[in-house]
Amino acid sequence: MANNNKFMLEKYLLDIGLSDKEIAVYLSALELGESSVLDISKKSRVNRTTIYPIIDSLTKKGLMSLVQKGKKQYFFAESPSKIKAFVDSKINQLEASKGSLPELIKQLSAIENRRSNKPIVRFYEGNEGINSMLEEFLDTTEKIDNPDEDKNKIFIAYSRDLQEKTVSEEERAYRRKIRNESGVKAVYLYTKESGELPADESHIRIKVDKDKFPLQAHLAVFKDRIRMISYTKNSAILIVDPDFAETLRSLLRLAGEGAKLYNKN
Repeated sequence: MANNNKFMLEKYLLDIGLSDKEIAVYLSALELGESSVLDISKKSRVNRTTIYPIIDSLTKKGLMSLVQKGKKQYFFAESPSKIKAFVDSKINQLEASKGSLPELIKQLSAIENRRSNKPIVRFYEGNEGINSMLEEFLDTTEKIDNPDEDKNKIFIAYSRDLQEKTVSEEERAYRRKIRNESGVKAVYLYTKESGELPADESHIRIKVDKDKFPLQAHLAVFKDRIRMISYTKNSAILIVDPDFAETLRSLLRLAGEGAKLYNKN
């Protein structure tokens, strides 16, 4: 087997969930055909004392079988076509588990919260990391009884000009999609060189004087979560703490009320 082909095969088998030793045993058995444990052990270089549980694991996965000849046992790798059945089975198991995921996350989060009273702080870099943070920030697995309550809204402060300058339209569209699919109402404090952003039933937008009140980073609060995004550094921070979140929410609400009065003058 050419080294490059073998590497690609091993990588694929790793990707579908086989361990290094399972791969070595399966490929060796595939080449040997019906073989004794000793022969498979020698070819795969897996210790004979540990090879039985590996063969048993592969058998349960439908990738190896046993044949009895007299008093001797021989093992052989099943047809490579059985790998499809193995992958299909894993996909079906994951799909079946997907429905329980929201409840699982809720219970695990409760365990995490009980572990410590300290704030949870996570750092993210690059577009993929920031998008992942946005999804976590807007996690709405917990039912929102009253979407009009301030604690159930997102309060955001950011520079629209800086966002447009540093984030591509494609990325902005994807992030809007994450925001819109959450169904959560938002209150925006924003700066913009010219023009104003429209408001609607789900978006309250309050323009702020960019010269007197420059916003160099994106700040937002939702429930017990705070997100901070640096557009210029393409990085973000997520903080989970009810006290910090409530304080920032109060400050953004205060800033919004002050901006309304300032804009009237």
